[in-house]
Amino acid sequence: MLEPSRAVVRRPDKGLVRTQLGWLDALARRHPARAADIAGVLTLAAEHPAVELRERAAALATKHGAAPASPVVAAVPLDDALPAPAPPAPAPPPIGDPDELAEEIAAFYSGRPFTALLPLERLLDGVVRLHSSDRERMQRAVRPVVERHREGMGQHQWDAHCLCGAFTGLLLMAAGLDPGRRLRAGWATELTKAHRVLNLREPADRRIPPPHRLLRARLAEIAVHLPGDGLSSPGGPLPADGLLSAPTSAGGTLDTAALLDRLAALGAAQPWPWDLVQALLRVPPGPDGAAAARAERLATPAAERVAARLRGDGLPAPRWLVATVSPRPSGPAGRHDYEHEHLPPVRMQISTGPGPDGAEDHALLGWLHPETDRGTFWHVLWPGLLPWHRGLTAAFALPGVAATADMDVRGGAAVLPLLAEAAGDPGPAMAIGVAYGLAARHEQDRVAAVDALLLLAGQGAFDAELAGVHLG
Repeated sequence: MLEPSRAVVRRPDKGLVRTQLGWLDALARRHPARAADIAGVLTLAAEHPAVELRERAAALATKHGAAPASPVVAAVPLDDALPAPAPPAPAPPPIGDPDELAEEIAAFYSGRPFTALLPLERLLDGVVRLHSSDRERMQRAVRPVVERHREGMGQHQWDAHCLCGAFTGLLLMAAGLDPGRRLRAGWATELTKAHRVLNLREPADRRIPPPHRLLRARLAEIAVHLPGDGLSSPGGPLPADGLLSAPTSAGGTLDTAALLDRLAALGAAQPWPWDLVQALLRVPPGPDGAAAARAERLATPAAERVAARLRGDGLPAPRWLVATVSPRPSGPAGRHDYEHEHLPPVRMQISTGPGPDGAEDHALLGWLHPETDRGTFWHVLWPGLLPWHRGLTAAFALPGVAATADMDVRGGAAVLPLLAEAAGDPGPAMAIGVAYGLAARHEQDRVAAVDALLLLAGQGAFDAELAGVHLG
């Protein structure tokens, strides 16, 4: 009977191996004279891929007389054990044909929409590009697809972060269909709020983290420019070459030379304000004197702003504020607040602290988290909006990650590998986010946390001590 066991304990099926180990343990206790032979079989399972089975098999083998296994010492230094992540792949070419745009819209809606930023960015760029160059053909191609999905992708009023209505309305506008007065008014209101927050420093809705406000403002800006009926925000006409901020890599970054080429193609026309803000957040931080000189030679207000950015360092470094927060207040009296009953009593959250006076921070700094809530699933879109500032994005996304551990939410840690693949200072939020992800209820979130840990470790950017403190 021992010969078949030699094959069984090597199988990848964990349940089968676990049962076989128990059977061998019982057999060795019933037949002490054969314990040494049985221990020899148990040592074979000490090489199983599953760590819990390896440990169980080694303990049983030692119990029944096998010599303890010698510890294996790695022959390579720990710093060299993990390769550095590969650089992000180039972004796919822009959509240049109306039929291709219709196919991409259909694929976007047929899959899991809004779970990745790059498909959304390509659609926005394609709509702007083709609306300017081939509007009639584009409208004929996309109208049936947009009509088919206009009802199924309406706004979810219960979700303050929802982009479904805004994006579908934008496509309705692009297709020459009426999106409705409510959506039109909503776009104008969104741009007014964004202007007040950015330029007048008015308080913003604390429920909406800054990266999401930026994305909403960009959707509204594109939408109000499409009809050409007087609703446009300040800025020029539809750019024939697409969006200024369209990323050149799959990670959301924008090559500086590509940005300058697009500015040159605009000539004297001014780019849209929020499109320019997004473009500046996507180019590599740090001074670039040659690129700044080229921008200055273009001699336009937008080029001067780009040149100033290329002579500086981009966003100022945030001042991290790590705090333990309590749950938000319960809902109105007499109304059952189901979610409040499941909120954790405390949670670690990170605010960005106020930015330096007068610093151009695009209203991304100086934001304080609201009280404990379950976060949002829209945070998977944010790493590509701030691809050089992963610590900042991780701070905004932390509530959604933490909810996987303290509220048993599924899927909230999917943002962690995306953040780990981004660039910039990880700050304290990355380590704390990984700690929450490792303690998540669902396996898919724990796997995402391990992936992020390995990516960060390969870069030498994982703060193991901080993560261990919070995990403990």
